[in-house]
Amino acid sequence: MAVLLAAMGVAIASAQSLSPGNTLDEARALIAQGVWFEAAGLLERYLQTRPDDIEARYELAQTLFRLGRYRDTVDAAQEVRRRRPDHEGARRLLIRVRTRLGGQLDWSRLDDVIEFARLCTRMESYDRARACYLHVLERHDDPSLRRELAAALSWANRPEEAAVQYLRYLERVPDDIEARYALGRVYNALGRLAEAEAELRRAATERPNFLPARVEWARTLIWLDHDDEADRLLADIIARDASAIEPRLLRARLLIRTDRPEEAYALLQEVTRLDPSHVEAREALKNLEENRRLEVARLRRRLRENPEHEADRQRLIEVLLETRRFGEAAREIDQMMGAWSDPALHERLAFLREAQRRDALRRVSRYWAVRDAATGVALDRLAAWTAAHPDDARAREAFMRAAARAGLATAGERRP
Repeated sequence: MAVLLAAMGVAIASAQSLSPGNTLDEARALIAQGVWFEAAGLLERYLQTRPDDIEARYELAQTLFRLGRYRDTVDAAQEVRRRRPDHEGARRLLIRVRTRLGGQLDWSRLDDVIEFARLCTRMESYDRARACYLHVLERHDDPSLRRELAAALSWANRPEEAAVQYLRYLERVPDDIEARYALGRVYNALGRLAEAEAELRRAATERPNFLPARVEWARTLIWLDHDDEADRLLADIIARDASAIEPRLLRARLLIRTDRPEEAYALLQEVTRLDPSHVEAREALKNLEENRRLEVARLRRRLRENPEHEADRQRLIEVLLETRRFGEAAREIDQMMGAWSDPALHERLAFLREAQRRDALRRVSRYWAVRDAATGVALDRLAAWTAAHPDDARAREAFMRAAARAGLATAGERRP
């Protein structure tokens, strides 16, 4: 007995002293011998030090499947797919789990059906999960299961059904703020913005510290064009939470849309400080700098403080001209002419008016070129059809009407 214990101690010590590479090799050797339990333990230990090894995690999922640990199999395989969505082996393994459990399922044992429904939800097999939940709910109307079904339907992109289930659940449990928030999101997905706003307002009001509900409420207010209320709400959220990225990003978008680029720029800088690799924030900062909106805003702010500052107004006019905002530039020059009677300004304004006229003509010409090209294609198709089907009177009438609308005698002509 003492000899056996000593041997076990040596084996355990040697296993603990294995390097990560040796641990993986030992696990694979045990898999080849069919020693699944010990192999799973070694793979789990290896992945603690090398969590990014996708293939080792897939091997763990396969080993757990052989051990009949289906929940753990699903977790491991889903992690593989999260890190590599196109991993075909993990996808097939999940199908095997679902098929094996589904084939063994006794539909009269409701607890087993519920467990299978939850497993299918984790495997993103939402149709099977839906069937299981509905089977159970027909026999036992449990509000918590209805909530699980509503969430699964939402993840399955079936918002109409999800809304129905959330409403039935909330009739029984009206104080569930998270479910009310989820219903608000479903209403947003359906485009039922007024109903979404009501649900989210209630959720955010009854639980003021529930950040997701407040952010989604603000988003809904923006979609409803209630910009001022959304701005106040987002400003309050940001003041309460020094590290929340989403409300800062959402408010920055709102500020850009409402022509307040300086404030948006400051918020975007906060986002990049919180997350230096945030792609959207960095792109938005770059766009604000490149399209000169930030410079225009700064110049206009300085001119509000000192309207007589000639250098700032001249610089503003130059930036507006460079960005082809001729109408705004003309208004600034008109304002300068009212304050300073400089002959050069009259000459510049005349040049600006001509540049504005030429730009408008170019835009109109491009419009007609695109329209004529599309019209020509349509007429050519109709002409080809009528040539091939001379007895089709309706096609011939359509061709004549299209040609008349375009002011053309034949499909080959173009606007002069």
